[in-house]
Amino acid sequence: MSPTTAAQPSTANAAVESMSFDKFLKYFSGILDVGGKPTSKEIERLVLETKKDPKNSYGQYILGRYYESVNFGTLAAQQYQNAFELDPKNSKAMVSLARVKLRLGAEEESEKLMADAMNKFPNDVDVLVTAALYMQRKGDYKLADACYSKALKLAPPTSELLGARAELLYHQGEYVAALRASQAALRMNPKNLLAKSVRGKCLALSQQYDRAYEPLASAYNNLPVNDDIAAMYADTAVKSGHFFEALEPMLVAMSLSVKTAPKLLYYKKRVAGLIASLTPEQVSEQIKAAEMKLRGAKAGNFLFFCLGDVFDRMHRPADAMICYQRGLQKDPNYARGHLRLGMDYEDVLGDYENALKCYENALILSSQKDDEIRLRCLRMRARVAQEKRDVAWLIKTNSKRAKARKLRPAINLEYASSPGENS
Repeated sequence: MSPTTAAQPSTANAAVESMSFDKFLKYFSGILDVGGKPTSKEIERLVLETKKDPKNSYGQYILGRYYESVNFGTLAAQQYQNAFELDPKNSKAMVSLARVKLRLGAEEESEKLMADAMNKFPNDVDVLVTAALYMQRKGDYKLADACYSKALKLAPPTSELLGARAELLYHQGEYVAALRASQAALRMNPKNLLAKSVRGKCLALSQQYDRAYEPLASAYNNLPVNDDIAAMYADTAVKSGHFFEALEPMLVAMSLSVKTAPKLLYYKKRVAGLIASLTPEQVSEQIKAAEMKLRGAKAGNFLFFCLGDVFDRMHRPADAMICYQRGLQKDPNYARGHLRLGMDYEDVLGDYENALKCYENALILSSQKDDEIRLRCLRMRARVAQEKRDVAWLIKTNSKRAKARKLRPAINLEYASSPGENS
């Protein structure tokens, strides 16, 4: 490498460091616009200078964009809120806040913000595009189309607008038109992630899995968590032979499907099949990756409870138990998590005292005071009492426990406690 070539990166770094903060914010925004990855020094400067200048609305907005790009939804919402409060004319901050609130599950807040934005900025193209995407998510395609049509009359088509419209066409079942619109968007900006996701989904639907894999992988890895993209990417990865890469999005799709029983069962079966085809080290790595991807999402709490059920169905109770325990660390008020952990304590370890504790926790937390949980509590109290007064029974349960103590989980979650510990 020549001295001139070697000096280029440091020269570029020096140029960035010498920028005023306002110029730096535009530079940082440009990186995010094309789906780029800012350096650690650039991120550090953004965070520190935003703290030094807390009344800079644009700085708060750009920091919110960065947090959103790395799936820190709650932090992103706070920065967007700050930006909008500092400058009520900052339409981008307002619609971004509505979008993140929707993703975090605060649907009523999001809907009110979006309605306010439409009233305050009726001719703002960014507001119209975000409103259209919002309407799409709610299934109101007619209103979404009206927003896009108005935006196209107000300004020349941009890659972002064409990509968003491609998404609408996809949801309307116009797959050929959606593919064309996504390709037009990508010609204008090859890094348009929404357009990539639409292109990938259209190619996958036409069973061109090898061509669909790259755009779907790019969209999944860089866009905030989305069940549609996760499911399509996972399926495409499997059909193109990328089994290791398929597990993470399959886990994400499973967690996001907890309210839809048929889909949840389908994904559990697919997850079990992938786990069986991979090494424990690969499985552990992808579980951790899925947890990171779901960070901040409401469905993230269900990842480990769903996984526990998968491992129980695979007759891997030690792995199931550390998953239930990890899930309860994240959400200690989930009654069914306590119930399933208690069932493994009872049936696998023969640890009736810990089983009873789990059942009692489940009964307290169960809103319906489930009869099954109540009966399990009564039976377990009887067994614990019998164990204390019946030597033969004690010998029998101790033998079961001795065998159970040899069980060791195959996966390594590091932060989860072991099956033999108290819940």
